[in-house]
Amino acid sequence: MLNIEKSSNSDSIAISENGTPIGVFSPQNINFRLIKDEQGDRLLIERATGMSIAIFLLEKVAVNGTQMNLTNFISLLNGLNTGGGGGGGDIVPVVPKIVNGVYQTAEQAANFTIEDHTGSYAFIWQTGNTAYINLQLTPNAETTGELPAFYLRKQVAPLRPANNDISDLYFPAGIKPQDTPEEAADYSAYVKIHTLPDYSAVPEDQAALVTVGWNANTQGVTPSKLFASFNYILSNAIPPPPPPKEPSTVYFDNSLSDPANITGDVNRETIASILSKVGRCLCKKLEDGKVAICRLKSDDGTKYWDGSAAVLTTNGMDVMVYLPEFWYKKSTFGNYTIVSFSEAPLYGYIHVSASLVGAYKGSTVSSKLVSKSGSSPGAISYNTMKTYSNARGLGYQGIDYYQHCVIAMLFYAKYGTRNSKSILGRGTATYSPITTVVGTTNSLGNTDTAAGSTGNSGYVNFLGIEGVFGGRYETIDNAVTGDSPAYLLNIAGVDDIPDRSLQFVTGYSTGMLFENEDNTFFDVLSKAGGGTVNTYYTDYTAKSSGKDYAIARGYYGTSDYCGVSSVVGGLSLSSADTYNCARLAFRGIIEEVTDIDAFKSIPVLF
Repeated sequence: MLNIEKSSNSDSIAISENGTPIGVFSPQNINFRLIKDEQGDRLLIERATGMSIAIFLLEKVAVNGTQMNLTNFISLLNGLNTGGGGGGGDIVPVVPKIVNGVYQTAEQAANFTIEDHTGSYAFIWQTGNTAYINLQLTPNAETTGELPAFYLRKQVAPLRPANNDISDLYFPAGIKPQDTPEEAADYSAYVKIHTLPDYSAVPEDQAALVTVGWNANTQGVTPSKLFASFNYILSNAIPPPPPPKEPSTVYFDNSLSDPANITGDVNRETIASILSKVGRCLCKKLEDGKVAICRLKSDDGTKYWDGSAAVLTTNGMDVMVYLPEFWYKKSTFGNYTIVSFSEAPLYGYIHVSASLVGAYKGSTVSSKLVSKSGSSPGAISYNTMKTYSNARGLGYQGIDYYQHCVIAMLFYAKYGTRNSKSILGRGTATYSPITTVVGTTNSLGNTDTAAGSTGNSGYVNFLGIEGVFGGRYETIDNAVTGDSPAYLLNIAGVDDIPDRSLQFVTGYSTGMLFENEDNTFFDVLSKAGGGTVNTYYTDYTAKSSGKDYAIARGYYGTSDYCGVSSVVGGLSLSSADTYNCARLAFRGIIEEVTDIDAFKSIPVLF
């Protein structure tokens, strides 16, 4: 266990491991860096000179005696590290080069010989405002015999965003100049940037790494000629690929009762890109915890993506909706709740893994929960939903709380309003008796229904999720109330989110838990009632008032209470209420198959 303590009467930081002191450091002279690679998450502690002093394999750490996971620890580092020389106080993602299990720092590189002779490495490091490129040349795989490493260093001072050194070094892998001067004729190189403290953010995979052919050394190239050639390669290399889209951000003005309180990048840039990846597909089980999917046509769910006819009624080949991987960050400023979306991992962002939810409300076949067209969604208890979904195999489940939250989040980000009924309509699906079989939106595919037209009949549709609300509400998996007096909703964790217990209230919501300043997650549960069907979130929430009750989403019929954020508690775990049904879902390994014939050849496991 690594323990980090800040002295109560000084700014010094004392670091020890399992009771053994490592040292006492000034925060101005120490950097903390998070390393992520095939060896796992580790913490690199550096002196401000850039020389490594320790590396730790981390699962948990302790700060002033309090244990915490790595995510929580990282969030505290800026509080412990107050800034100063060498970039102290910055948390910098680093991708180090591991050679034969040894971490190569700038200081170590000069005397280290790579035994397998497979590459050449350079490291960019920093002392104060001076950055250094450390280049080590080693024999390539075709060289025979034991040859020494060739090491030299180039100073770049200062290395700043405004300086061309940044752009000159930003290149993709695989650079091979078409024409080079004589002294660089045998060079091949690729360059990536390493993120340095106090400088512009660079994607984590842009590590400091340079490879140069061994012939540069055998031909006796001097350091000056080597770097002249190196600069030529950089200046004549192909342009870098476009970087990932910048995060897109929406703003909820919590002071407004008008449901259309969301501004910013609504349905634009990164948000639009994420939305474009959501859609219907056919899904087959490959093995426990792993499925294959093949996309259906975005504007016609009766066909594969290429326009050929698809069968939507096969037991064991479910019609699902793919929810893509993305990252988000939630913050507050005054009356605003700010939510940023990214398609790449960024510091402080919450990871949403890819998952599947049924395109339809579920039906049952041979004591198993399925998602197929033409069926009637029968009444089903929470316990039966658990049993029937688990009977499909590892990874199968009912729709869970976090999938419910993602659906609402994507609706708000797409339409900029909290009133989903005003956009999608209410449909005409009933609950008792249930007269509307699933599949009424097949011809729409991923196209949303519209209030006043397509949303006036059958089920409503959002991003291919038919009956996203209305008809019969859907029991939420892995969310059950606990003991009195609070009867908190106990929710099982997913991805990096731990198990949590949340309190919510009854009524038309005027505010959601995700609006709370101290809440990191996008929790779509009401924290305050007092709204109406035409104000604020326009959807109804009913809190459980007892222990061991389930909750359901979407509400039932065509009620004013319906909506993407609607949640109803008080469902007995064993009672099959006529109001509720279930929706199949899957979390696990999802492989997309674009070859339709290959997908058809996969056997159906049921």
